[in-house]
Amino acid sequence: MGKYIKLFEDYENELKNSDEETSHNWTDIRDAVQMRLPFVIIVFKNSDSYLSALDSELIGGDYIKQKALMSKDGTLVKYPSIFMVVQDDETFKNKIPKIFDAFKTKVIFLGKKGDDQIDCYYSDGSNVQAGNEIVSSLGKDEMDNNDHFEIGSTNYMFVDFVG
Repeated sequence: MGKYIKLFEDYENELKNSDEETSHNWTDIRDAVQMRLPFVIIVFKNSDSYLSALDSELIGGDYIKQKALMSKDGTLVKYPSIFMVVQDDETFKNKIPKIFDAFKTKVIFLGKKGDDQIDCYYSDGSNVQAGNEIVSSLGKDEMDNNDHFEIGSTNYMFVDFVG
């Protein structure tokens, strides 16, 4: 019975996957948004793009795996998605066109440091504001068939809150 040596790349990938699944949760996302830290949410069109992006230098950094539920022809469709706190929103904003070019990406959300408005970018170069507050629920029904995100048992979305 011989022992085998695990390749460092395999070890690193296992570590990366287990860290994301165990050390991040809904609270990390909520806190980042509420503290107005710069963050990015990338929604991929398919699993292949999602998986290649996870290993890409273009994405880099620590991320939280989640699902995006977005309306397509009147029904909600699940897409692979990641949430990341970034060092500098302006630097990341410059990467957005490159990410759309490199991966099949549906939409990218960008939260700017100290700013309550979250911007939503599309592949055609257009952008809209996604809202200024985050709301969450443990029940999917409370999201009223609106576009939202799912991490674990928590569902969340951005809304415009006037107060």
